[in-house]
Amino acid sequence: MAKFTGADMTLTIGGNAITCLQSVETDERLDVYQVSCAGGTNKENVGGLKSSRMSITFAVETDDVTVLNYVEPGDTGAVVFKPHGAVMGDIQIDATASIVSGRRLSSPVEGIVIASAEIELDSLAITAHS
Repeated sequence: MAKFTGADMTLTIGGNAITCLQSVETDERLDVYQVSCAGGTNKENVGGLKSSRMSITFAVETDDVTVLNYVEPGDTGAVVFKPHGAVMGDIQIDATASIVSGRRLSSPVEGIVIASAEIELDSLAITAHS
């Protein structure tokens, strides 16, 4: 039986590695407008602009502020996410530019901080890692 621990996931933002990843989610949305012409009997759906966002959650020890500084609101940079690490042919998600729009910190137990961040992506490409 296969086991997936998430230990191989890699994520970089602006070339900086985000370690101890717990979860990564992406969300893509398309603006959809409805139009109709005079005399028309149905509305037509027209696609507009696409937006992409990534949400990440990771753990850090309370004496490691370096990684937290990589996801400070306003930080920018390219994003590279490899859900299965550096395995050739597996999924790779890239964005050529991004901006961190929010960060949340919690400390469920002494000595550990759980951080989450929202990242707005300028573009999103899903490819096979090569």
